[in-house]
Amino acid sequence: MMAERSECSTSAGSQEETASELVVYTDCSGEWKPAMMSERSECSTSAGSQEETASELVVYTDCSGEWKPAMMSERSECSTLAGSQEETASELVVYTDCSGEWKPAMMSERSECSTSAGSHEETASELVVYTDCSGEWKPAMMSERSECSTSAGSQEETASDL
Repeated sequence: MMAERSECSTSAGSQEETASELVVYTDCSGEWKPAMMSERSECSTSAGSQEETASELVVYTDCSGEWKPAMMSERSECSTLAGSQEETASELVVYTDCSGEWKPAMMSERSECSTSAGSHEETASELVVYTDCSGEWKPAMMSERSECSTSAGSQEETASDL
């Protein structure tokens, strides 16, 4: 959270980054990670730059090593055997299909997943994410996104201001 986030200290240092100037990048391992703009390094690949920028997003890690989005003001925590599944941003829609994996969803298409811990769905609006059909969701600039058609329909979600 931008104002009242709790820092997660690890041997690698703080695993929390905060936002109006957030860069999401990949280190060419295929895993997208957040970085402050001043720290980012560009990763050039045959597909072009894999560095994307955003503006109103808070992400945090629960010390599992996995970066996750978080609500800026009213996130609710979902405790599981795997640890916290607390997600989402002030301007983002994410949901889980109860498999334990959080996925982005358009507000109009989202389906709520009810569990004993309550709803696993958070809502908002200003992000573009896509999957390359590998099953892994990644951020993408609106101008660069490519649609991935599958038997479940399009796996691309759109919005504005990324």
